[in-house]
Amino acid sequence: MQKTLHIRTTVLPGGRIEIVDQELPVGESVSVVVHSSVTKRRSSRFG
Repeated sequence: MQKTLHIRTTVLPGGRIEIVDQELPVGESVSVVVHSSVTKRRSSRFG
């Protein structure tokens, strides 16, 4: 059975993320998709 897990997390130092879910089976292969909502801000000091 396929399970979809939606988790919001914060990027840790070194660009790392951590996912914790007690229902994830130990040793099982999983696929992770990361969507980032980061937008680059332009500096306003020039104008």
